[in-house]
This record gives sequence, C-alpha cells and structure tokens, in this order.
Amino acid sequence: MNPQPSAPPADDRKKAFPFLGLILLALLVAGAFFYVSAQRAKAEDEVVKMTRELAISSVQVVSPSAAKADGAIVLPGNVTPYADTPIFARTDGYVKRWLVELGATVKKGDLLVELEAPELGQQIRQAESLVAQASARAALAESSNKRLKTLVERHAVSLQEGDEKAGEAAATQADQRAQEANLARLEQLRSFQQITAPFDGKVTARNVEVGDRITSSGGTSSSRPELYRITQDNILRIYVSVPETYASRIKEGQKATVSLASAKGTEVEGKVVRTSGTIDQQSRTMLTEVQVDNDRHLYLAGGYATLRFPLPASENPNVLPVNTLLFRPQGTVVGLAVGEEGRQTVQLKKVGLGRDLGSEIEVVAGLDPSDRVILNPSDSLQDGDRIKVVVPEKAGDGTTAKTH
Repeated sequence: MNPQPSAPPADDRKKAFPFLGLILLALLVAGAFFYVSAQRAKAEDEVVKMTRELAISSVQVVSPSAAKADGAIVLPGNVTPYADTPIFARTDGYVKRWLVELGATVKKGDLLVELEAPELGQQIRQAESLVAQASARAALAESSNKRLKTLVERHAVSLQEGDEKAGEAAATQADQRAQEANLARLEQLRSFQQITAPFDGKVTARNVEVGDRITSSGGTSSSRPELYRITQDNILRIYVSVPETYASRIKEGQKATVSLASAKGTEVEGKVVRTSGTIDQQSRTMLTEVQVDNDRHLYLAGGYATLRFPLPASENPNVLPVNTLLFRPQGTVVGLAVGEEGRQTVQLKKVGLGRDLGSEIEVVAGLDPSDRVILNPSDSLQDGDRIKVVVPEKAGDGTTAKTH
C-alpha cells in the first residue's frame, strides 16, 4: 500500500506569496504605463487634429450680383462752344476806333476794329511811284527793242546788239512786275487795317482801346493775348474722357443725357458725334465729343456737365463688395472658394474693375455669376490654401456660424 503524498510545507507557501506579489505589481505597473502611453498618444493625436483644423481658415463667401437693369455710365465733361476764335491783327498800327462791345452778337464780315498806320500810307505812295518809273522804263525799253529789231532784220546792226536790247526790255518788264507786286502787298496790308468777324457769333472778350499800338505778331502794346475773342454757341461741344473699360461701348450716334451745372442741373439730350478712336496712354481714357443743340442760347459754354450713357441690361457688369479685393503685383485679384465640401481650397483670379460705387465696385471681366468670392481675405492668402466656408446664422440674441 502506497503512502499518501505529503502537502507542501507551510514555509514554502509563505515564500511563494512575495514572488506572486511582485509579479502582480509588475503587471499593474506595465498596464499603467501602457494606459498612460495610450492616453498620451490619443491626446497628441487630438492636438494634431485640432492644430490642423485651426490651420484651416474659416471664411465667408459671396457671389457676384448683377447690376441694375437701368445701369449707365456717368462721367464728367467740359462744355465748350462749337467755335472759339481769338482775333489778332495781321498788320502793325494804332487803334483808330473799335465798334463792338463785350457780349455783342456779330455777323460774318462785321467790322470790329479799325487801325491806322501813317507810315504804311507813305510806303504805298512810294511804291506807286516806283511802279510808274518801272512802267516807263519798261515801255521805253520795249520801244527801243522794236526799233533795233527792225535794224537787225535789215542787217544794219549786229545780232548781238539786238539780243542785248531784247534782254534789257525783258529785265525792265520783270522789274515792273516786281514793283507792282510790292504795291499789291502794301495795299493788302492796308486792307488788314479793317479787322472783321470771321463768322456769326458772340463777342466774349475785348482787349483793345483807342490808341493801343497793335503788332502783327499778336497782342497789343499792353501785352494782352488777343484783340477780340468770338464764340459760336448755337451748338455746344462737350468733351468727356471715357475710361478704357467702357471705351468699346461708346459708339458714334449714341444718345446721352447731359446735366448742365450752369443751368441748375437741367437735363438735355446729346449725341456722340465722334471719338478719338484710341486710348490715351497717360490717362487710359478715350476722348469723346458729345454735341447738344443750343439754338436758343439757353446754356452757357465753358462750364461743367455730367453725362449719362445708358447701357443695355445685357452689358451691365457684375458688382462685388469692395472688401473682396486683393491687390497683387500682377493686378487686382479675388479669392474663390473651390472644391467639394470639406476639401475646399483657394483659387486666386484676376479681375477687371469698372466704376467705384462706394461699398461696391463693378467687375467688368474675370468672374462668373456662379463664383463664390471670399469676403475679407487675408493679405497672405495664396492659391491652394485650405479653407472652411461658414455661413453666419442668427440664433436668438447671438450669432452662430454654420459650416459648409
């Protein structure tokens, strides 16, 4: 009969308890370490995720809106008369009398000023005497030439003598014509002492007085710029500089509404009669002439006008808030929000601008009505930047933002 196994001694069991406790403690420490590490990694992931989300700018967007159907180009212009001519003297002399006062209406050919020049009369009398002398010499030379020509035909004198006499006759005739031309020149100068109006119009300046010394180089002895100035204002010319962006829309024959400051803002109809057909490189504008009928002389030349050129609805540009613009070396650009929700990025797009409307500005090129334009873009905004589009919503007394 086998003996029964004996139980481990109590001392061995007591020795095993500390060892098991160490193992359990090690397991607890290891578990705590892995737990803390996992929590730290999770926290780091959360920080990275939050950092990435914070790096994505939240923006609001707006779409271009169409301008009003009755849109128009409104531009300033300068009102000028149809003709505006300074009157100068064409000969020297002194003012004998003047006949037309400031503001008078004159007809073409009306006498304005009469000059006198005593020395010119003496020159004319001297020229008349020289013409008489030259005429007498020419007649004598011609008579002598005829007689000598008969003698040459009879071989009474040499052919050379005949040729010499014929040359003398021709020379005296040429001298006679020269003296007659000089006399005609002086008589023409005498006719210039009568200064007349070149066309129908109104006198807008008078700078002559009796006794003034007048010079043909222009002006008077008191260095005034002209003797008279005459304008013709039955038609008014209004010159306006059209910006480059609108130049192609202005055509000859087009109507315009003209508001005249000198007539307390009275509006009249004008018509585009011509354009320069080119853009000035300094001002980037095209000079345009608009004419307005003024047969009743109700409107004053020389003033200021505002011209309104209507635009068809199909040509009205879009408008954007001014706080959508970015000014870069390549020109004016706007930032567009492109891409699917959650993966939206920035696309910079160059635009052409029209009139400044205050809080809004016209965009004449570069945008589609469906574009989503970023409001208040950062100066550091670049192509490809990640963005998050938010739409503000009012809730109660506060304001929240909804992400798109």
